[in-house]
Amino acid sequence: MNGTRWGRLARANVALAILALILAVPTWATLREDTAIFTEYEDIPRLFPGFTRDTIRGITVSIPRRDVEGRLVRDEAGAVLRDTLGLARAEQDWQIAGQGPLAGVTVRSARVYERLLQHIESMRRDRDALVQADAGPVDLASYGLGEDEAILVQCFDRENPVVQLLVGSDASRGRAGDGVVRGFFVRSQDSNEVVLYEQDYWVLDVDPAQWYERAPLRVPVDEVVEVSIRNLKGEVTFVRTDPSKADWAASVAPPDTGAVRDGEVRAFIESLALLNIQEYAERLPADPSERDALLRQKGLEAPEFRAELVLADGQRHKIGIGGAVGGRNERYLTISSIDFVMTVGEWIVARFEKDPAAVFFDPSASRVAPGGGR
Repeated sequence: MNGTRWGRLARANVALAILALILAVPTWATLREDTAIFTEYEDIPRLFPGFTRDTIRGITVSIPRRDVEGRLVRDEAGAVLRDTLGLARAEQDWQIAGQGPLAGVTVRSARVYERLLQHIESMRRDRDALVQADAGPVDLASYGLGEDEAILVQCFDRENPVVQLLVGSDASRGRAGDGVVRGFFVRSQDSNEVVLYEQDYWVLDVDPAQWYERAPLRVPVDEVVEVSIRNLKGEVTFVRTDPSKADWAASVAPPDTGAVRDGEVRAFIESLALLNIQEYAERLPADPSERDALLRQKGLEAPEFRAELVLADGQRHKIGIGGAVGGRNERYLTISSIDFVMTVGEWIVARFEKDPAAVFFDPSASRVAPGGGR
C-alpha cells in the first residue's frame, strides 16, 4: 500500500519537474535573446567613442542667427552671427557661464543630462545610422550640416573640447505618418560622415530662461528645525528640537493663541521650498552701498513679507518679498543664499499676508465660547 502510494508521488514529482523544465525553456531563451540584443547595442560604435558625462566641465551651444525669411545673418566680414549659451559645472549642479547678466544662475544637472548629455551618449554610427560616408560641401549643406548653418554643441573636460557636434536638419522635415523617419542629421565637426540620430523630439535652445532653475531654494523640508514668518499682521517663530518628529513649538507667538497647527507649519515650509520665481531680474551689487540702494528701490530693504528657514546643519535662508514690478502682476523677491533680485507672481503674497494667529494656531481656550463657538 505504502509502496504504491510513494510510487505515485515519485511519478508525479518527475512529471512536475519535466513540466517546469519545459516552461523554463522559453523564459531562458527570452532572457538570452534580450541579453544578446543589449550586448549588441552596446557594441555599436558611438559617434563619440569614450565620451563620459562625468568628465565634462563645460558646454556651449551655438545657434546661427536667421532673419525673418530664414536667411543666415552675417557681419560685415561675411561671418555668420551666432547666439551662444555657455554652461559650467558647479559643485552640485550646473550654472550659466560667461559674462552675461545671468552668469552664475543655477541649472539643474538633470536638465543638462536630459537636453544634452544623454543625446550625445546615445548617438551611434553603425551602417543603419550612416547616411553618407564622405559628404561634400553641397551635400553637407543639404543636410543642414555645413559649418555656417549647423548648430554647434561643444563639451569640454577642463579646457579642451572632447565633443564638437554639428546638428543639422530635422530628417522628417515637416512630414507626418508612420513611415516617416524621425530624427536629426548630425556629424562630428572633424568628419564628413553624415549620421542619422533617430529621436522624436529634440530642441536646442540658447535662451538662459529655458534652462535656469525656477525653484531656486529647494531646501530639504524634513531638515528644517526653525521657521519665522513676519508680515504686517504679526510675527511668529516655530522650532523643533528633533527633526525626525512633526511636532512644532512656538518660541514667538501672538498673545492668546492655542495649540500650534503642525500641518500648517509644514505646509508653509513646503511652499517656501518649492517657491517658483518668474525671472532673475538683476544681480545684487558687490558694493554694500550700491546693494542697499538697489534693495531700497525694489522695496526689499525692509520688505513687508519676510520668512526665514533654519536647517539642522545651521544653514539659514532668509526670504523677503518687496515692491511691485511696474506693469506686471509680480513682486520683487530676495533669498539670502542667492545673489540676485528675482520676481515672483503676485499670487504668492496671498500665502504671506494672512494673519499668523489665524493660520498657525488653534483658538485659545479663553476665546472659545461654551457652546463651541468663538
